[in-house]
Amino acid sequence: MKFVGVWILGGLGNQMFQFAAAYALAKRMGGELRLDLSGFKKYPLRSYSLDLFTVDTPLWHGLPMSQRRFRIPMDAWTRGSRLPLVPSPPFVMAKEKNFAFSPIVYELQQSCYLYGYWQSYRYFQDVEDDIRTLFSLSRFATLELAPVVAQLNEVESVAVHLRRGDYITDAASNAVHGVCGIDYYQRSMSLVRRSTTKPIFYIFSDEPEVAKKLFATEDDVVVMPSRRQEEDLLLMSRCKHHIIANSSFSWWAAWLGKRASGLCIAPRYWFARPKLESTYLFDLIPDEWLLL
Repeated sequence: MKFVGVWILGGLGNQMFQFAAAYALAKRMGGELRLDLSGFKKYPLRSYSLDLFTVDTPLWHGLPMSQRRFRIPMDAWTRGSRLPLVPSPPFVMAKEKNFAFSPIVYELQQSCYLYGYWQSYRYFQDVEDDIRTLFSLSRFATLELAPVVAQLNEVESVAVHLRRGDYITDAASNAVHGVCGIDYYQRSMSLVRRSTTKPIFYIFSDEPEVAKKLFATEDDVVVMPSRRQEEDLLLMSRCKHHIIANSSFSWWAAWLGKRASGLCIAPRYWFARPKLESTYLFDLIPDEWLLL
């Protein structure tokens, strides 16, 4: 039977993108999805988190290197060229060259291994309903959170994600991503205030004490206490509007909490290095979201 193996690494949002892209490909080709968790052996910052969801998928703890492989030339991902002919029965090892959407993935018809982050909704837009079901957050709606969810439903709630954590403390993450400045949040909040009636901004952050200082003068702001990541994801998704950070975590909260009348604002710059932007945001940010 054909299979789609995928390298899983990073935080929850990264893992969700990797899974979604591989799931969609496996469904298109009629293959079995397998997750490779071997990368976590040397990555202490994060751990495997997809088991929070109803994901029933065979796990690898290392790529089966004994099998024959064929690597797609990395430049093929940006030229849009057709897949090279490969002998059977090896599997294709497809390595993502950059963060832009690679249409060539849709041409894969044999067993393959995906190595990369695959951070574009375009990889799984044809199975969107499946992904929303697999990543359903309702299982995290505990009795303890019920009053909070009710409050978010009663007001013009706006989820604001202030991502710091490893974006500050980890040199490699900081060099690639940086953090969204307070100016981005102020401009986004001003836009929401002009567009809605009496919004309440709920700040979700891995450093709530910093958030309290940054928004101390705002009387329509509530800084949320620290909770488990799945609880934050649920509560953010239940808000009526979103101001996301340059973070796949808040991207998923906004995407899973999609509302026809809701505003979603995303940062125009996702990386600290401008050359990494390229066409990435076109592939990452849905057309109906706003960039500031």
